[in-house]
Amino acid sequence: MNSHDRHDWHSAEYVEEWVTRSRQEDDARLARFRLMADLVPHLKDAPITILDVGTGYGPVANVMLEAFPQSRVVAQDYSEPMLAHARRTLASHASRVTFVQADLMSADWVAKAGGPFDAVVSSIAIHNLQSAPRIREIYREVCLAVNDGGCFLNLDLVNAPTPALQRRYWEVMSSRREARSPTGSPSRGGTADLARMPAADAQTDDRPPFPASVDDQLAWLREAGFSQVDCFWKEMGLALVGGYK
Repeated sequence: MNSHDRHDWHSAEYVEEWVTRSRQEDDARLARFRLMADLVPHLKDAPITILDVGTGYGPVANVMLEAFPQSRVVAQDYSEPMLAHARRTLASHASRVTFVQADLMSADWVAKAGGPFDAVVSSIAIHNLQSAPRIREIYREVCLAVNDGGCFLNLDLVNAPTPALQRRYWEVMSSRREARSPTGSPSRGGTADLARMPAADAQTDDRPPFPASVDDQLAWLREAGFSQVDCFWKEMGLALVGGYK
């Protein structure tokens, strides 16, 4: 998405490898995605419209479509190869899904997605911008696109409150990664992204690993105009934050 983003989202081969690894964590992440659906403040049979920001191959959108059988979902992503995977994942709900290719770094991304929306959700996507100022702006843009009574829920990677805790996060996640995979290859589909560098590198890296902490995220949500905000779930550097309008 920008000069800090190390991912080649326009490469079909790269995206294929990313999706293959990420799908290995689908079962483990399902409970978190279902929590997101439970937090949406609408009846399950309501004909709501949901925006999935950075939909990837569609796992969150799929949970939302199943949880809200009368809903419509707009699946937005920067990557056309990723959207191709999402179309396959969501094929059984195709009549209720609109796929939109749009770059979150561009101010017109919301206009391309349409709206307004009754809920906006996102998972392991927005941090890829690696720009705190831009993410802060996106929170405001999302709030403007959410109907009164709606919500925004963002499950994403966050910084630890202190450098010492950040180093501890790296150590724990590196250990877990090694226990899972003999090759030590990160899956990038969720918490494994926290272990993309060894703890020793984290100690010498002068850039924060991710654009914001939980406290930053909550402050930006309030500033954007969400009246009720909270961190609904957290495990080390992975947190579900959000707000109600």
